[in-house]
Amino acid sequence: MADRQTTQNIYELIDAVMQDDKLKSGKIYHDEPILRPASQIPRPAASKNDIPERIREMKRLAYSEEMMWKPREYIFYRQGKLMEDYEDTYICRGGVEIFFPTYASMTTEQLRGYFTWRASVRRGKVPQSGRSYIFIYLYELLNGIGTSSPEDGLEKLKKARELFGGDDTVTRYLDKWTRDYIIYNTLPVETDGDYEEAMSVLLGWREKSDDELFAAVRRISGYDTDRSEFCSVYPDDFREVVCTAYRGLAAYCETHNKKTLFEKLFGRRVQSMYEMFRGAVFWERMPERSLEYVVSDFCRYELHRGIWYSDMYVYDRNYNKQLRGFVRTVEHIMREKYGFKQMSGGITATKTETKITENAVDALAERKKREEASRIEIDISKLGSIRQASEMTRDKLIVEEPAPEEPEITDIPRQEVMQAVENETPLNDAEYRFMQCLLYGGDAVETARNAGTMPSLLADSVNEKLFDIFGDTVLELSGGVPEVIEDYTEELKGLISE
Repeated sequence: MADRQTTQNIYELIDAVMQDDKLKSGKIYHDEPILRPASQIPRPAASKNDIPERIREMKRLAYSEEMMWKPREYIFYRQGKLMEDYEDTYICRGGVEIFFPTYASMTTEQLRGYFTWRASVRRGKVPQSGRSYIFIYLYELLNGIGTSSPEDGLEKLKKARELFGGDDTVTRYLDKWTRDYIIYNTLPVETDGDYEEAMSVLLGWREKSDDELFAAVRRISGYDTDRSEFCSVYPDDFREVVCTAYRGLAAYCETHNKKTLFEKLFGRRVQSMYEMFRGAVFWERMPERSLEYVVSDFCRYELHRGIWYSDMYVYDRNYNKQLRGFVRTVEHIMREKYGFKQMSGGITATKTETKITENAVDALAERKKREEASRIEIDISKLGSIRQASEMTRDKLIVEEPAPEEPEITDIPRQEVMQAVENETPLNDAEYRFMQCLLYGGDAVETARNAGTMPSLLADSVNEKLFDIFGDTVLELSGGVPEVIEDYTEELKGLISE
């Protein structure tokens, strides 16, 4: 086996051959033997001072016996720590494009050009270069090369996001690696906080207000209502219909589907092995440690003897396409119902989503109609004259009369007494009478009409109010007329008297 000095001489010789002017120009001026002793191969005329000693030292390190059979990640880390504070002033002409670059994959000229480029980047300026220099710089930060602490490394990764943000390929990797860097170094989590808070709202939709639910839907869907002309004209209506339709769809999925709406949007929670800093050149410096890192209720990581595991929902952290499609469906249907100009492009909603959304729009219209009919306007400016006229009329009508006898109290009909006593349910009077008709016989449609509403709306209201008692819907629509689900008939009769 060749000794260390012989090995180094071989690599220096190869480096010298690769920098020969004849190879660079591609011209051969005279015949030369194919094989010659190394001593007869002409060396570059330039002095040894043209290659800085630190560059030579890092090359010798890579080819040393110590690095024999070592993985490239370890060699990269050792070379990087050696050159951590090195700067050069050499300009490498042309960009450098190498797949999965390392120091060892670059020529001397490219290395010197990189350390010149890195010095400028550390001062906040980015000279023109290929992506290879950018990725090597990011690898250094991930490995703690050129950083004083994990916190300092995180700040420099954020700064790199500003400097290289114009390259989508770079930022896609950088965003993932920055998140991994936070987890690996157990720094306070800074990413996805608002997204996962919104996920919590969607998961607990029953206990949330319309404002909370609508804000969560906007965040997860990424739907920009501020840019919608319709949403600007009818903001309150749009918010109410989105929330009503979301609640209706969530309740429907729980009752009729194998998956909840939350599972349809985000999938099921997955436990698997996790590759930290995937795609980067990274050396694991603490393989024996164990830790648990909890990002949120929806995401956690564990490390055991160098192997990472994840337990989380796998989702797109930018926006949820399914939820965006749902919100777009709501706007599309509302535009149609309101006679507003239509959106460009169609919708991809299911029949169930469309029906639930249409019902939500109809319920809003019905409620607004009832409120309009019951609104009483009083002209306060006329109260004074009305009061004066009533006093004059009162004075003219006052006469002395004997006190009237107290009317005899007659029996109150038994049915009214029973209803007043036994209606201890969460239902109002109209809903209670509606259920009596369905359970014991009667005209449920006429009862709904007398209450100023529709049977389907009364059925929805009853299902919602009795859900906490039965844990399920008790009425279902069949041909437009609600019917009591047979399994709950006896229990309902025990709750609602005839």
